Amino acid sequence: MQMMEKYDVTIIIPVYNVEKYIQRCLESVIEQETDELSIECLLIDDCTPDDSISIAQRIVEGYCGSICFRFLRHEQNRGLSAARNTGIDAAQGDFLLFLDSDDYLASGAVGKMFQAKANYPETMLVMGKYVVGREVLPDYGSVGYLNEAKQIKRMYLEEKLPLMAWNKLLNRNFLIDNFLYFEEGLLFEDVLWSYRLFSNLDSLVVIPDIIYYYEDIPTSIMRTISKRADHAMCSFVETGNKLYESPFCDLYALHKLFIFRLVAIKATDLYIHSNLPTKTKKMFQVFRHRLMADVIHHRQFLLSAFFLLMYSPFCHFLKFAFFRHHFDQIYRLVMRLSH
Repeated sequence: MQMMEKYDVTIIIPVYNVEKYIQRCLESVIEQETDELSIECLLIDDCTPDDSISIAQRIVEGYCGSICFRFLRHEQNRGLSAARNTGIDAAQGDFLLFLDSDDYLASGAVGKMFQAKANYPETMLVMGKYVVGREVLPDYGSVGYLNEAKQIKRMYLEEKLPLMAWNKLLNRNFLIDNFLYFEEGLLFEDVLWSYRLFSNLDSLVVIPDIIYYYEDIPTSIMRTISKRADHAMCSFVETGNKLYESPFCDLYALHKLFIFRLVAIKATDLYIHSNLPTKTKKMFQVFRHRLMADVIHHRQFLLSAFFLLMYSPFCHFLKFAFFRHHFDQIYRLVMRLSH
């Protein structure tokens, strides 16, 4: 029986409709080549309708370095979550790095992250900074190595740790052992996945280097949400309900504020601006009631007052630019007062 070859790192790239960006993406992968690391790169063709795969194949065929490129293909289009899950199962690397095919890696990113992992061998996650436009995010402050589970959860709920799947070097066995796969069929899959990830972590490493460049393109999910409002609302509600499955009981207020900000307020915005089917509206109303009833039951009266933004007429404040502009400041104030 032939033994599977093992690698230090597997880079997982779902491919769908990115012919304008795939060359830059793969060139950034090729730049990760180093004598100190064995790297494989999986390209998962999710039945892309354009020339993305043929462009990628031409680049790989012309490459003569040490990185092992492999192409996998879905028989039908299944979405980003399914493509990432296919990559997790097929990977032969000890560590995984998700890379969206319209984005690209900073030069030497994999080597820097793997070196940080070598310095803290017990940790399951290493992450760095990323660039959106001209902005470098996030501001980690003095964070370097964290080994307190509650502190990690708190920072995540306060959105001080990024929830995106990319920009993270992850132990593959840790993902599989904790069944940290992506929920198929959902939009905004990173919210639920990262919530489960940080629920299970007891240590992580943050490095100060720029690792990832995010391309904010007009066809991204968040840019086209209004065109598939029904699916988006169903995804919001299902995500919100699943966030209740593993509550951070010792961080109650932060947990409910997290659900409110990442799910409920966006769903409310969609609710008042989109023509949704009656069944979908009812789903949101049930979820909204669940969240409000929960904070009232726990005598979180400041939260219950803030959560009135889910209801008419208060939700119409969301239509005003002035209120939207100051929403983050209001949110942070409520967060501080609710601790």
